[in-house]
Amino acid sequence: MGAAYKLRRALATDRANSRDGVANGPLAAAVPVGIWRELVDKLAFVAYVPRPVAAELIEEQVFSRRSGETYHVLEQRQRRTYVSLPADAYALWRMMDGTRPARLIALEYFFLRKQLVTGLLRSLIEQLREKGLLEDPPARIFSSLAERTRKPGPAASLRAVAQSIIARNLVVVRSGDAVFRVLYQRLGWLFFTPPAQVTLVAIILFGLIAWSTQLAQDTHALLTTGGSYLLGLITLVLLNVLMISLHELGHAMAVKHAGREVNAVGLLLYYGVPCAYVDTTDIWMADRKARIWLPGRGHSSP
Repeated sequence: MGAAYKLRRALATDRANSRDGVANGPLAAAVPVGIWRELVDKLAFVAYVPRPVAAELIEEQVFSRRSGETYHVLEQRQRRTYVSLPADAYALWRMMDGTRPARLIALEYFFLRKQLVTGLLRSLIEQLREKGLLEDPPARIFSSLAERTRKPGPAASLRAVAQSIIARNLVVVRSGDAVFRVLYQRLGWLFFTPPAQVTLVAIILFGLIAWSTQLAQDTHALLTTGGSYLLGLITLVLLNVLMISLHELGHAMAVKHAGREVNAVGLLLYYGVPCAYVDTTDIWMADRKARIWLPGRGHSSP
């Protein structure tokens, strides 16, 4: 608290010496006063009052692990962000009613469970702010300082170029769930029936046998089409785009089968090749069976 008190005094001096809202005191000479305000808030964490967003913006689901331990998953519906909370963190979350400061929450938890949770509470609040579950946004003090002090160089430029080549988002559509819902209701549900599953497994086995036969007979040409390497490369790229799109469509249908939403659909460049993708994060609000089956649904897509 001594450091916080000194910083408040220094900040007050800067304010007293400021003109037109811009500090020009001893602190402002070294670092912008906004960062000092954030640092004071950080040191005064015990007085911070976490205020959850409106209840209608939050969805909660409770799940059990194989060990019997329960955990909760929270969704911020407006931002479509998710956070998984173990039992102790969830108990702290339930104590955040918008009136209790952090120190009171920590004390009440200690008296109830005889456990000190200052570190857990601090990290939990930062996580909740990051996910938009609390009214005020995250401070990001140290990332802000790092951004101000970071100097661009050749390594950073090369890293940015490499990242854009490996994966670069081209198009994102946030309102595609309605299309997938209609597609699932009219056709997609059929692929989740037992006869369809048996048929898909048979097709996969038949494809493996045919491919193995071609390899054994040396009639399988991977890189040429009609004897042309250029046509072979184009064919390979097009088939890759088609298969990835069908794979992602299978994921989307699995999400709708679980009764959840496809948060986004888009197109990205993956190692220079265009690929469709879907955001299936909402599946984490479904039960364990749906979450386990989701990866396999992409591989067994039509």
